[in-house]
Amino acid sequence: MTLPRAMSTRRGFTLVEAIATMMILSIVGSSSIGIVWTAVHAFGKGAESLRLQSEASVAMERLTRELRSIPLDIDNTPDIQSLTVDSLVWRGGTESVELVGTDLMYTRAGVESVLCSAVTGFTLIGADSVNATLGATLSGTACDAIRRLTIKIELASGEATASVHTKVFLRCMALETSL
Repeated sequence: MTLPRAMSTRRGFTLVEAIATMMILSIVGSSSIGIVWTAVHAFGKGAESLRLQSEASVAMERLTRELRSIPLDIDNTPDIQSLTVDSLVWRGGTESVELVGTDLMYTRAGVESVLCSAVTGFTLIGADSVNATLGATLSGTACDAIRRLTIKIELASGEATASVHTKVFLRCMALETSL
């Protein structure tokens, strides 16, 4: 018995061909998923780093503005009461900045506000008029020599990190250097 002509010329895929195609597609698909997953993870980490950097920059800008406006006290020295590695008190004790846990806190007239969160490091270093580093802990008249402050803020969240640092020249002392 012979098959009709239309049936004998029609060909299809064999089971082996179909399985081989499915295996090739699964290998290509799994490779693609790995590449896409890596790209999505890198994008998320980059976005978090950008958020942290932005938050640290805003906090640094606010802190710099406040520190530049430290007034002179009666003795024509900066009105700073104490300086430690992670805190500063000025304006007769009415203003301060300190690291509390992972929050950088700014206090003005008894009202606390969070400058930034997720802080893993906050450092304050005082320097005199020739930029020589002063002691790690200063209080009372020992603070009179402060002319510059070096500030460093480090933030971290998950795998993302950000760090900003600056030196602040106290504007109240600008007349001293120009005389």
